[in-house]
Amino acid sequence: MGTFIFRRIIISLVIIIIITMIVFLCMRLLPGDPILIYMSGENLETLDPTSLAALRAKYGLDKPLPVQYINWIFNIIRGDFGTSIIRGQPVNSLLVQCFPITVHLGILAFLFGTMMGIFSGVICALRRGTWIDNVITLLANAGITMPTFWLGILLIYFFSLKLGWLPTSGYTSPFKDFWLSTRQIIMPVLCLSIGTIAGLCRLTRSSMLEVIRQDYVRTAWAKGLRERIIVVRHELKNGLIPIVTIMGMQVGMIFGGSVIIETIFNIPGVGRLTVSALFEQDYQIVQASVLIMGMIILLTNLLVDISYAWLDPRIRYS
Repeated sequence: MGTFIFRRIIISLVIIIIITMIVFLCMRLLPGDPILIYMSGENLETLDPTSLAALRAKYGLDKPLPVQYINWIFNIIRGDFGTSIIRGQPVNSLLVQCFPITVHLGILAFLFGTMMGIFSGVICALRRGTWIDNVITLLANAGITMPTFWLGILLIYFFSLKLGWLPTSGYTSPFKDFWLSTRQIIMPVLCLSIGTIAGLCRLTRSSMLEVIRQDYVRTAWAKGLRERIIVVRHELKNGLIPIVTIMGMQVGMIFGGSVIIETIFNIPGVGRLTVSALFEQDYQIVQASVLIMGMIILLTNLLVDISYAWLDPRIRYS
């Protein structure tokens, strides 16, 4: 196990380096100049070669691309993500303000989607062929094919504009106003978790149906064990390996989907910050956001692989 974890950590570091190279080069290949955008937003009259050269030197854009990349990597190692060109603030402070919001939405969406997906999948497997199975399976198929941005617009239209039950947009910290915060995050969390619910429901159902036919499950029934014990200890646990794999993938989809959802619901998280910085070609913010999201996804995949040994003792890593 120790060798496997060490090997995965090395592979993850290599992947992180590749991610940094890709995002660094992609931002530099975009047409336009962030310095020109900044100068145009500040004062068109000061747009002269001297000011441009001074700003490029200030943000290190006057150096060759390899030197810029190396400087950026060394600054990241020291915990410095640079300074936003457009906003003029340290990227660290911007991420500290926005990242807790994205994590708040992501954790709630992951927990809600996981619980609802597994629960509905177990119900479908235990009641296979009944009307409950047919209805939930139909909804799960619709949920997989439904675009999150379209669902978000529909929710805003019905629950905010027509019924007036929920706010159309915005975010409030639960420590400031818990009730308002809850009303504001219901629709974003539902949009972020709909794919997780649908995917886990279908996978849990198929995985449970395979496990139910195994001999050790029949033996458990023959021993007279209660249904709850058989379902939780024998059927669900032994069918969790493919489910855990999908759960790890859903983490990346949730944090990636936050870019769209935060933009639709006007939530000041990392997703909306990244979108606005991308249009403004604010290099430092986009690079830091993509790097952090990539590290979260890699860490999640590592934890998923390690969990296999706990779920199935037959699995051993060399």
